Amino acid sequence: MAETYKEGHGVLVRRVAFVALASLLVWGGLELYHWIAGADWVRSHRLGGAGGYRVPVLDQYIDPAFAIAWIVIIGGCILLYRFLNKERAADFLIETDTEVRKVTWPSWNDAWNSSLIVVLFVAVLTSYIFISDYVINRIMTWVL
Repeated sequence: MAETYKEGHGVLVRRVAFVALASLLVWGGLELYHWIAGADWVRSHRLGGAGGYRVPVLDQYIDPAFAIAWIVIIGGCILLYRFLNKERAADFLIETDTEVRKVTWPSWNDAWNSSLIVVLFVAVLTSYIFISDYVINRIMTWVL
């Protein structure tokens, strides 16, 4: 396996980035599987003939769609791991982690009060636009 660039730096952010992007890869691989499995030729090329061989734990046929999807998922995860350990990507993630640790996060009360102010402002602005629209509509109906 390739050596980790700056091992021990930005460990959490690297793991989160890998898990998030690998999740997208798995989702894409499963969508690819369903897309390929919909083809008629796939059912006739199952391992073990037309009835096919099912993997007991997965309850899944071994067919070209299954093989292609898992090759894409595993290969993508390997390439993703290698990409996240390249110098530029790793430095970017390490710098991002450093900057996020400098952020001063608001307390629960501050966040709640700010959210309440935003919701009230949106309600007032929505009411103003609704009333203005209604009044202008009534004036235009009366004039025309």
